[in-house]
Amino acid sequence: MQRSVLNLIAFLFLILILPALSIAGDDSLTLVPERKIKMGLGFGGETITFHGILSQPGADLVVRVTSESNPPLKLSRKDKVVFFWMNVKQFEISNVPFYYKIFSSKKLSQILNEDLNASLKIGYEALKDAVQIKILKGTPADDDHQVVFEGLLKLKEKLGLYQIKDDFITINGDRFSFDLDFSDRTIEGNYIIECWAIKDGIILGKTKEKITAEKVGISKWLTNLALHHSVFYGIFAVIVAISVGLLVGFIFKGKTGH
Repeated sequence: MQRSVLNLIAFLFLILILPALSIAGDDSLTLVPERKIKMGLGFGGETITFHGILSQPGADLVVRVTSESNPPLKLSRKDKVVFFWMNVKQFEISNVPFYYKIFSSKKLSQILNEDLNASLKIGYEALKDAVQIKILKGTPADDDHQVVFEGLLKLKEKLGLYQIKDDFITINGDRFSFDLDFSDRTIEGNYIIECWAIKDGIILGKTKEKITAEKVGISKWLTNLALHHSVFYGIFAVIVAISVGLLVGFIFKGKTGH
């Protein structure tokens, strides 16, 4: 009798609880066609399509994609000196993702309440609060943080590395999908895809995936040569430059002869 009661409780647990967590299962978010981006010498970007299963009807989705490797970068600020625009300041920016994209099934303001937004730290404002900006050249000013951060966003969006898109995730019944673009400025490393199923300000489930970008072929060989054999890489670069110069000169000389 006692065993029957325990079996009944376990059965009810499976029916009532597990569906709300099914998005967190290993098979709930599947990458198509593979979990690697291969960047050859002529890599011009790639689009990966994600598919997933949403077990809770009426739930919305929020996806955040960030890079695992986030090296600091340097930006310059221009100002008018007499009649010319010149670089008057230089900054080092750290604690900011190299790659950052946010997708949702409807407007973020309709999915995330204030508490949930503060917990997940979604959006550019969260990045702005965390970013660290150090001045390397020039005189500090009160608006440096705001101006540099806005310049960073503008540059990253132009390069296809930052993006926030509402109403982007397609939900059809219990299935959802979205496309993730990796521009030609993508660097080697891991990229983390986090997905939350949210309804009425409550997280019903979540999942996390990883996709790796790696150089292949000649591109990989040149990178390894530059990192581990810098002298040979320099010699190789000089030889290539001279060869290209001679080839261009030969072509134009031949045209002049006609």
